[in-house]
Amino acid sequence: MSETTEEHLASAAQEEFDNARDALHLMPLSILPLKTRGLRNARLIKNAQFETRIELFRDPNAGSGQVPITGLERVFPSDVDALKEDAPLLAKLGMLHSFDVYSLRITLRQLEIPVTDESGLSLSAKKRAELTEYMRSFTRPLINYIYGEGDSTEMNDMADILNRLKTPDRVEAKKRLQFLSERLGVGPQDLPKFLEDYGDVFLSLAYFKKVLDRIVPMIDSFCDWADGVKESELTRRDAQTMELLESIKSMLNQTVTSITGRFETFNLRSRVLWSDMTRENFNSFRDMVTSNHASIGSVLCGLSLKLDLWSERFPSQGGGPAKRAEFLRSEMFHGLSRLMNEEKMAAKALERV
Repeated sequence: MSETTEEHLASAAQEEFDNARDALHLMPLSILPLKTRGLRNARLIKNAQFETRIELFRDPNAGSGQVPITGLERVFPSDVDALKEDAPLLAKLGMLHSFDVYSLRITLRQLEIPVTDESGLSLSAKKRAELTEYMRSFTRPLINYIYGEGDSTEMNDMADILNRLKTPDRVEAKKRLQFLSERLGVGPQDLPKFLEDYGDVFLSLAYFKKVLDRIVPMIDSFCDWADGVKESELTRRDAQTMELLESIKSMLNQTVTSITGRFETFNLRSRVLWSDMTRENFNSFRDMVTSNHASIGSVLCGLSLKLDLWSERFPSQGGGPAKRAEFLRSEMFHGLSRLMNEEKMAAKALERV
């Protein structure tokens, strides 16, 4: 194999790995200590029915090769012993509602599942770059605090901020860093770690907020499309279909309204944070955000899967009333009540914090 071919394959593998760790519904199994060799290059995938499958391959021509977790013996008949060792771990993973890196950090730790490749629990450089605009509202207060309101330097990534703070270029900035260190109760040598934690907390919010901003207009478009079932007198007179339509629209709107409210709460708390920046206040804010990661990931993953399936099935938003009604009945309705109830419970818990 030529060096060029090897480099191409390595680049393609890295791109696939990055796409998986940046997604809500994918998880590269290469980050786990699996015994079954054939699974090490596979990945978990969630479908629109919220079922977990193992994707053994994906090809533009052959499509996606997916099998249930319980059906692996037929695929790897010579690895029965290894599969028996992997089965408990895979069963636990199959119960997760989202595979985004922030939910995984928490749930893998709670389930005591070890990780062999920690990079699989962080966003790729490409994804972090995509979140630049979202991060500015979070990084700007920090720069203003250290360098003052008049500083015009754009710091879009926490790496940029950390590099700049290692060698502050103004006497006043050095004084503010010292003051921040004292307020936080950490030594100057521990300040970079604090700032990394700060950046990661807000990067998670930026990541989820971008997903939400993509979903909201899709829900509006979907609801307009779904109303097309009323264009047929036959379906319009079908009480069950009309009830199903209104139920789906109501659950979608209630869910997205609630989760939008959670983000508004985060924004409000983040603005207050810098008015009284102490270690205790930051830890409280960080715990509040991270305790919401799993539920936010679950809800956004579920909504994304449903809406992406709709976009895939009806790319031009066409389809007659009967086809639309069938899609609502067979694909869209399943699981929405779980998402709505999960969101309501998480929102109520946040109100009590």
